[in-house]
Amino acid sequence: MDKQEFLNRFKMIVDDTWELFQQKNKQYGTDDPFANFRAGAALSMQNVNYPGMYKTLQEYMLKHIAHVYNNDIDGMKVRESLGDIVVYSIIGMVMVDAWKELNQYGNGENKARPQDADAADALCYAYACDNSNGKDKTTTVIRLENDKLKDMEKEEFVRVLEKIFREIKCK
Repeated sequence: MDKQEFLNRFKMIVDDTWELFQQKNKQYGTDDPFANFRAGAALSMQNVNYPGMYKTLQEYMLKHIAHVYNNDIDGMKVRESLGDIVVYSIIGMVMVDAWKELNQYGNGENKARPQDADAADALCYAYACDNSNGKDKTTTVIRLENDKLKDMEKEEFVRVLEKIFREIKCK
């Protein structure tokens, strides 16, 4: 293979990966680009913020990395797993960029977030646990995350909850 053929194949793979990503992305049927990672983070008891979603992304990638590691170049579905690793890597890069944008005004503190973003994390986390483990778990999670909500008046809490369920479609 010469250099030009290599470059042509590289571009073809990038283009094919983009097409496949668009098709798969439509299947999720949500406007939240990180919905799968947000739900995965909540279900694995992570915070549903960027660090929690990033941890979930790492866990999703592990099965593909292990498959590639445990198989030779001609192994079944090795090429497919390599493609999945590429897609997860790009999603991870977008996640890192989004996290850095939110943190650009502080030293690791998320000062650029909307004031109700922590409440959104707590409530979506609680909701996901409710769906997977029952209502008693939701009460526990809200109590554990209550430090994020402690300064909020009841009316504000209800407003935030309604906004969250409406905008990020947790329901």
